Amino acid sequence: LAALEAGRNRALPRLAAAAVIFALGIGAGWGIAQRPLPESPAARLAAGEAQLGSEARIAHAVYTVEVAHPVEVGADQSTHLMTWLSKRLGRVLSAPDLSAQGFALVGGRLLPAEAGPAAQLMYEDATGLRVTLYITAMAGDESAFRFSRGADGVSSLVWLDGGYGCAISAPMERDRLWPLAEAAYHALSL
Repeated sequence: LAALEAGRNRALPRLAAAAVIFALGIGAGWGIAQRPLPESPAARLAAGEAQLGSEARIAHAVYTVEVAHPVEVGADQSTHLMTWLSKRLGRVLSAPDLSAQGFALVGGRLLPAEAGPAAQLMYEDATGLRVTLYITAMAGDESAFRFSRGADGVSSLVWLDGGYGCAISAPMERDRLWPLAEAAYHALSL
């Protein structure tokens, strides 16, 4: 009887230790399951492009309706404009010539963006239709264009190149916006 009692006394701490280890294992497993998985580079890129497109469309909608002050610096001061924006973005920029597509530079402005400063260049055609080109520093180097359209009918073609994100926006269908985006992409060669 004494031997049975001694065996039980030695087994009790072992059972308690096993129960504690089991409970810790279940708790750790549950905690690991609750943590979000690391975001893949493709998911980060898609989220960045979506953010860039959204920022560009919002800026487009806010400033293209302005009559008296659509830009901070007009096209008549384009050298000053591009020097200023280049300095703020840390990259030499030049305003793409979109005259072959029927658009003339109106001017531009500096804007805040999630990634830091952004440049917005505004163009206008003979009918008064305005197109904006939005440029900001952004991680990624994918030259593929991504099309998106906001609920307000403003479309954007977004691309990443050389550490910068660009979006050209207007209330246009993709096939009409495409030549503008392609011309801007080649002119910027960021």
